Amino acid sequence: MQGVLAGLRSGESEVALTYDLDLGPDILFEPLGEVPLHAVLPAGHRLARAAAIRLADLAQEPLVLLGLPQSREYFLSIFYSLRLEPRIAYETGSFEMVRGLVANGLGYSIMHSRPPSERSLDNRRLVYRPIADKVRPTELGLARLAQLRPTRLSAGFAQFCRAHFASAQTDSISTLE
Repeated sequence: MQGVLAGLRSGESEVALTYDLDLGPDILFEPLGEVPLHAVLPAGHRLARAAAIRLADLAQEPLVLLGLPQSREYFLSIFYSLRLEPRIAYETGSFEMVRGLVANGLGYSIMHSRPPSERSLDNRRLVYRPIADKVRPTELGLARLAQLRPTRLSAGFAQFCRAHFASAQTDSISTLE
């Protein structure tokens, strides 16, 4: 996330498809849709067949935490807002490493991102279940510097994204990440 914002602020990028986390007053954000929070579990986990999962049912198990700067604080704040203290077993800045550790039974994780494949890179199965707790909704949307006027290229990209997400509203946005 920090790299995305740095790219916008340096002029390296005109527009970014990102989450609404800690953007700052200089960033204009256009929400495209809410992204649900999921528990990511190994296929054989005791809660793998549950329709939805409460974080209190997972908090004492080993957590595999996505350790990117804003992601880390955000995910931990979800637990803290529910007065839960997670047991961090592993922390990595790699999305695929999180999925691999979980798929191999070394813990669970929570994520908004849900790729189309429910298999880790080593072909082990993952299970995604919605979080039942009421947590602050997270939006996926377009971010750009507020002071800059969009170019035709970035305006075209923004229009494509709006149309894509509008047509996908019957599907879960999380499968589009």
